[in-house]
Amino acid sequence: MYKKAGLAPGTLLYTGEHTDNPVVVNAIQYNPESFIEEEITNADGVYSAIRGDKVNWFNVTGLHNTEIIAKIGSQFSINNLALEDALNTSELPKTEEFEHQLFITLKMIKTNGTKIETEHISLVLGDHYLLGLQEKPGDVFDGVRNRLRIAYGKFRSRGHDYLLYALLDAIVDNYFLVLDEFTGNIDQLEQSIFKDNDKNTLNEINELKKELIQLRKYMVPLDLAIQHITKHESEFISDEISHFFEDLKNHLNQIVTQLNDHRDALKTLTDLHISLLSNEMNQVMKVLTIVSAIFIPLTFLAGIYGMNFQHMPELQYPWAYPTLLGLMLITTLGLVAFFKHKKWL
Repeated sequence: MYKKAGLAPGTLLYTGEHTDNPVVVNAIQYNPESFIEEEITNADGVYSAIRGDKVNWFNVTGLHNTEIIAKIGSQFSINNLALEDALNTSELPKTEEFEHQLFITLKMIKTNGTKIETEHISLVLGDHYLLGLQEKPGDVFDGVRNRLRIAYGKFRSRGHDYLLYALLDAIVDNYFLVLDEFTGNIDQLEQSIFKDNDKNTLNEINELKKELIQLRKYMVPLDLAIQHITKHESEFISDEISHFFEDLKNHLNQIVTQLNDHRDALKTLTDLHISLLSNEMNQVMKVLTIVSAIFIPLTFLAGIYGMNFQHMPELQYPWAYPTLLGLMLITTLGLVAFFKHKKWL
């Protein structure tokens, strides 16, 4: 049952897996000359930690404690409906612009080797800050953090809108890694179909289809969400940075195209699997039919001489039995030769 059914709009309810882990708030603040990275232990003082001369990135890990999330949301004056979406892990990716904030919610996607794991994350871009709200420890932002630590390129000289782009780009780049692994699974499955097309093959295809549906469910809406930013020329994104979001949109278009290609590939594998199974069944039926066709005349001959009539002249011949066996052998060889002539064997 949907957990939020019957609740009033704006009700803060975390719909994901509950955990005993503490909510952690990490702050990264930087400008071209300095870099500060620390953990904020007092959730009531997150907003007051903003430094006007720096880019301020606050990342909150853990959405299960709605009381703390509500406190942080109140400090940053986040719209209650947006905060509700940040806590609703079933919410699809989308972008919303409020009077003083740009709100984006989406999924971080990772693989553990066999299964796809998703993590709900929301990013709130405001004046002098970027606030991240994510479900659990571990993300795909280590590359961004390292670039900031070593002051790589022009990163630290750019503003909060570029930081937002960098985080989204890290998430999208990881999508490509997931898709590469997905492609490998499809290729491996295709080889196994030709090598050992057993009954488990269809189950494996169906599992990949389910994962593909899940990927499309999260990536297609994100493509539309980024299009919203680029088409409506958001006031939160400067002209200097807007072309980066255009590039991000192009990457998402590539991902959606790959997803469509994978969908077609899985449909082809399903048809191939069914076709090979049908061919195998046809071969079995062919052999059984030929065997039956050979034994029909033999059964006929055996049936005649198995009848219990007293006056059957052949029964009195000394060579009647070997003659009958010879006739059966000639019949069998004749049928085999006929089947080969017809190319049925």
